[in-house]
Amino acid sequence: MSDSIEKAKKEIQDSEKELISKTINVQNRRYYLDVKENAQGRFIKITESSVSGQKARVFMSATAAKEFVDKLDQAQLVLSSLPEHDPKNLAPEGLLKSFTIVKDSRRYFLDVKENERMRFLRVSMLSNGSRANVIIPCEGIKSIQETVKGMLKEFFSDIELTSTPEKSKVLQSGNMIIYFDLGSNRNGVFLRISELSGSMRNSIVIREQDFTRFSEIFNEVIESRSASEDKSSNSVATESEKNEESEPSGTADAEDK
Repeated sequence: MSDSIEKAKKEIQDSEKELISKTINVQNRRYYLDVKENAQGRFIKITESSVSGQKARVFMSATAAKEFVDKLDQAQLVLSSLPEHDPKNLAPEGLLKSFTIVKDSRRYFLDVKENERMRFLRVSMLSNGSRANVIIPCEGIKSIQETVKGMLKEFFSDIELTSTPEKSKVLQSGNMIIYFDLGSNRNGVFLRISELSGSMRNSIVIREQDFTRFSEIFNEVIESRSASEDKSSNSVATESEKNEESEPSGTADAEDK
């Protein structure tokens, strides 16, 4: 089974045509940025190679790469607004800010993070249940952004990149962040609800035909909770009234004695 999977991967790789490849070195890491083309079209591949030889890869369509470039602007603004890095005063879970991109069947998370050694950007790609992470030190963000921007201009100029993506609705509670993203695929429109807590992410998908029922159930839960709280409040109030009524009686008895 594994042999057939490897064979299929090799056939796909053999059918790919490399249009350009650029290399960027940052600290002890090396990044390869490639524009490739296959039967499905053109795409950008970002590969991180560490000193140990391990490699991590992230793939992006033209529209995903365009939004990636825009998010890098926001990430750099966040980094420039932060006080000097203090290894003894790190953010909870090391997470400073998180951005999300939803394109095609893939979901990308751009996490501005820090540890005792440095601040960095972690780019995560979720596709078909698998995850790939590329780590970019702060000083490498601008170079990678400019390289991707140049590739878009040179190889994707004939593709419409100006469409405005739906913005995520975000709910933040303590260290937990919940994203509400409206998307669509060949099966129709859907709402993806994602929970980000530390390094853990969980998602559920609600189909458009279930929106109304989902909303009804959510409202029923809220109403049930409100009714329960009202009942509890009334019970406490009644008990308090009983205690107040009994106190004078006790005092009167004591005076009679």
